[in-house]
Amino acid sequence: MLLIIAVPLIFWPDAQTFINAWTNTSAYNHGFFILPISLWLLHRQRQSISATETATEPLALVALAVALLLWFLSFIISVNVTQKFALIALIPISTWILFGRKLLIKVIFPMAFLFFMIPVGAILVPPLMEVTADITVSMIELSRIPVYRDGLFFILPTGNWSVVEACSGLNYLVASLTLGMLYAYLTYRSFTKRLLFVLAIAIFALIANGLRAYGIVIIGHLSNMQYGTGGDHQFYGWLFYGFLVFWVFYLGNIWADKPLLFEAKSNENTVNPSQGSPPIILFVIIFSIMISVQLFARETVHFDNSGIDTLSFQLPEEFGDWQYSSNLELGWEPQIVGASIAKTQSYSLGNDIIQISLGYYPRQSQGAEAVGWHNRVVGSGREKWIVFGKTDLNIGGFSVTETEIYQQERKILIWNWYLVGNRDTADPKIAKIYNALNIILYRRNDAAFLTLATPINQNRLDSRKKLEAFHEKSHGELHRILSSVILETRMESHE
Repeated sequence: MLLIIAVPLIFWPDAQTFINAWTNTSAYNHGFFILPISLWLLHRQRQSISATETATEPLALVALAVALLLWFLSFIISVNVTQKFALIALIPISTWILFGRKLLIKVIFPMAFLFFMIPVGAILVPPLMEVTADITVSMIELSRIPVYRDGLFFILPTGNWSVVEACSGLNYLVASLTLGMLYAYLTYRSFTKRLLFVLAIAIFALIANGLRAYGIVIIGHLSNMQYGTGGDHQFYGWLFYGFLVFWVFYLGNIWADKPLLFEAKSNENTVNPSQGSPPIILFVIIFSIMISVQLFARETVHFDNSGIDTLSFQLPEEFGDWQYSSNLELGWEPQIVGASIAKTQSYSLGNDIIQISLGYYPRQSQGAEAVGWHNRVVGSGREKWIVFGKTDLNIGGFSVTETEIYQQERKILIWNWYLVGNRDTADPKIAKIYNALNIILYRRNDAAFLTLATPINQNRLDSRKKLEAFHEKSHGELHRILSSVILETRMESHE
């Protein structure tokens, strides 16, 4: 139990990010309860634990080194999920080193349950929104109510509706999986039963959220939009979910291997095997390594940010034959968050239009980084741009992600990629690797998120050729401009 508390204390700045996520995002409010539940599960097994033979396993230090390396790399390139995963993994790994595999196997579930503290799942929001829209519209059609769907937006005779991020059902899915795992562990002995119950409750969460959304729409439709659209929206949703989850657990208890929340009695006559305490020097070594890695990581990402606020640059008036046009715009811009410098300009050549947008991050930090879910070609607002198709392209050795979007009769073709230091890539994973190499080898942490866009007036291939022609003229100049900015930053930091 000491390890469960000691590791978060050693990595207290990281622990604070857990608490902030639990506090500020409703989908992760359950995080406050995970640690107390894990401690309770361990307390429940105290007699069995005390009867387990323990022995230190110094070879498990290899696993500790791997986890700390993962944490270090994730920290310097701001990959939240793997950083938090590695942090939680340090707890069972330390248990393994200090007390041996027999004890680790005995307490594997309480240790594994700690991973539910990680605020993960944001990447699931877009597909969950699609599933919610599919179920909702299908149920409306089965109710013989006229409905017109356009992506995540649908229109009924009584009003307009849309599936937004809050309607994705991530809250219900996370809550269902957390409760389902705990319930299955306490209720069943069979691994198969536990797995089936967890899979069933995950599917239930998806269906329940779709039915909840359908119920809200029906309430609004039948009340002529008087109910179901304001504060009662959330109330109806949780009331409906609570009702359904009660019956899922009730039915699950029919196949219980033992009564719910029943603690099997330990044999009181069990004699504890002789076991010594782990060497204090091993405790000291483990915690010293953790503290040293953390201090080294924070020193590695420490950059002088003086002068960042005053940085600026101008895009040129022309790229080859393409001329800057202040009065031309596409009516679209990518979503770029936290950039020190953000630029959007349009260029024309005859009747052709190319819009370039970029967000530049001279000193990346958490929440202000080029690679992240927040930077995307279609934002989460109500602009109603619909993604029609997306593909990865490699043109002349240069990789981009090509996205086709539309809004009513308008279509736009977009290329997006990352410039990390002096390297281009469209793959966010490779961009993170470049970022780590830049920090460790060259002491630079700059990157940019870039897009090129043009209307689709004839066909996609014709628009692609226009983007390719503009990119050929602009690519080298963009490298030169952004390289001069980071050079200016370095010169100012050394003055």
